[in-house]
Amino acid sequence: MWHAGEKGYQYLSRGGDGLRDALDVFHGRLELNKSDFGGGKLYGRFYKILWDQRDPVWDQIKRDIHDYAFEVLPLSQTANVFGTSKKASHISETELRKQFGLRPSHIRKMAVALGMLDAASAKSGAVPKDVARKVAEILADSLLAKKAAGVLGITYPKFAKYRRAGIFEPVIVPGNGVTLSERFSKRALEAFLESIRPAVGPPVAEGLKPINVAAKLARCRDSDVLKLVRDKKLKLVGWDDGKVGLEAVLVDPEEVLALGQPHESEDPSLDEVGEILNVGSDAARSLCGSGYLPCYDGKNRYNQATQYVRHSDIEAFRAEYISLSEMAFEFSDRFGDLQSAINTKRIRPSIPKASKHPNFYRRSEIEALINAIA
Repeated sequence: MWHAGEKGYQYLSRGGDGLRDALDVFHGRLELNKSDFGGGKLYGRFYKILWDQRDPVWDQIKRDIHDYAFEVLPLSQTANVFGTSKKASHISETELRKQFGLRPSHIRKMAVALGMLDAASAKSGAVPKDVARKVAEILADSLLAKKAAGVLGITYPKFAKYRRAGIFEPVIVPGNGVTLSERFSKRALEAFLESIRPAVGPPVAEGLKPINVAAKLARCRDSDVLKLVRDKKLKLVGWDDGKVGLEAVLVDPEEVLALGQPHESEDPSLDEVGEILNVGSDAARSLCGSGYLPCYDGKNRYNQATQYVRHSDIEAFRAEYISLSEMAFEFSDRFGDLQSAINTKRIRPSIPKASKHPNFYRRSEIEALINAIA
């Protein structure tokens, strides 16, 4: 007890700076996962002793503790440290439900996905007021993909194709360890429709067709046509008032055809990538679909939709991964020993085998094994 009193005197004898240093010691011992913790939870017996002091001489110290706690800790207006504070920087779970009508866990999850909160705060922790407000604003305007398709007057499968083509970008995506469905801004979708709707219809409407019909006649994809409309590259764009959303857009197939001449990519197609990696075209498509190998949509010399992979991405993939078939080719004289070493060392594939593609191992681990058995 005497030692504790001496320690306290050493802090408080230095005035306000010493008091704040002492409070920092308390703060360092905390695992503050709620924003409505009170003074007793924060400072324990020290707080209780001060609370019982009625001598006015202690009032300034109490005010200093109050001000400092709300300045440096993630406390809400419901937290009581010698009184509550309207200047609190964070918001409690009760306040989140009351103000925004949303589950606190939902707001936290979205904030983490948006990069506004640390991933450690996904399940618990105080939420800053400005973060909660911003997330609530985004959620109030956001729609899941099926509802986003409805705003545009199209089916979900067609919306998904436009999404893959990069025409519509989500405002919320999975990330930072959070799994969720993409969400799209309703305001942005409505603004897109308004931006492509012609102010005045073309003088001659004959020959104009809906996007999907024009795409077939011009031997291209619906997304190619919509990009031309979006980028104001078509002179003739009409609007069918009897339909809604993108279904109302009318274009001239001849004009689309003239602007959409195929340009064959210089990068290898997925069929060629399968040969390069010695795994076959189905495996290359599987790697692309699983996200291990970046690819993009293009057209071949016959104006057919084809997926391609950039040379730099192929080289990056080969520098990082290697399959057993490639090992057999590159290390043919030691392949048997290499297979035994993989099994003995229990080396696990970095890209596990799927229905269409084989196991891929980390090349650096395989090269280390080769060096070890050389």
